[in-house]
Amino acid sequence: MRLGWSVLCRGYTEHGDGSLSLERVFADSILEVSVTEPPPTHVSLSPAIILISHWFSESDLDLERYPAILRILAPEDNQILEVWHFSIDFFQSNSRLVVFQLDALSFVGDGLYEIHVEVLEYGEWNIISRNSLYVSKTVK
Repeated sequence: MRLGWSVLCRGYTEHGDGSLSLERVFADSILEVSVTEPPPTHVSLSPAIILISHWFSESDLDLERYPAILRILAPEDNQILEVWHFSIDFFQSNSRLVVFQLDALSFVGDGLYEIHVEVLEYGEWNIISRNSLYVSKTVK
């Protein structure tokens, strides 16, 4: 199994022919959030941040289900803020599009938040996808 690509954006449209249109891709990776109380605090993201990744099998031996974990890590100390368990399933197709919609974030302070996808392959957990987003507060 291999990761083809991974991107953070604000929206997307599937066209039914295997193509996508991505909306508001985080090219400079900066996000400002409205913070009403001191960190740590939970902030809503509107519109949501969407992580889209495209995975494909490299051989017939890859046609199985791979356990995976998405983690959001805090700036500086890499504390794990959020965790989602899911699987990447190649039983029906040799490529998969995985979409995560992040509607909220545990904000611990300004800095670079890491978004990792780890996959269990051959009995070993490996970080396969790394995306990052610089998050800073705007006070209201």
